Amino acid sequence: MTFFQVIAGLSGATAVMAGAFGAHALKDKLNPHQAASWSTATQYQLVHTIALLLISSHKPLAGASLFASYAFTTGITLFSGSIYGLCLLEQGNPLRKFLGPTTPLGGLSFIAGWVALAIAKYPGRLYSRYTAIAAKATRNSLKEAERVAAERRSHQALRYQTWKDGEASEHVRAMLTQKNLGYGKNN
Repeated sequence: MTFFQVIAGLSGATAVMAGAFGAHALKDKLNPHQAASWSTATQYQLVHTIALLLISSHKPLAGASLFASYAFTTGITLFSGSIYGLCLLEQGNPLRKFLGPTTPLGGLSFIAGWVALAIAKYPGRLYSRYTAIAAKATRNSLKEAERVAAERRSHQALRYQTWKDGEASEHVRAMLTQKNLGYGKNN
């Protein structure tokens, strides 16, 4: 069992408890707006807990999938947690000033997680295709570079031999001049 599967299990249990607590114990204590907010928090927590559980069941968990797992965990904590706190705390409590701005940050974390999943699952095929094309081009470039280097080495050896002999045949001079290796007819 992975870390995120444990988090998903705890989050799922917490969401069910929060839903039951809101429906029964807080039924008469919350105004209609707070009750709707509480319900939204539990629904978002359950949906993102299931998403987290599904993501964490795939191996290996890396890259965009890992980012999505962290984003959903952060979103559950900030979004649902702040709404629970805002519903339970009295109006004058100083913690409400802190919890209010964290709710949209949790929502942004949810959005970032879903975008990361889209990147991880769909364009991954496109990414791997481009990676294969780039690898093939690199292999071809390396082969071409090796071929050119071997050709240069053979021409340099030929030029050295010609210099060593002191005289080159017309065929060798023409070949070296054609390859632009700096050995002209006047040399």
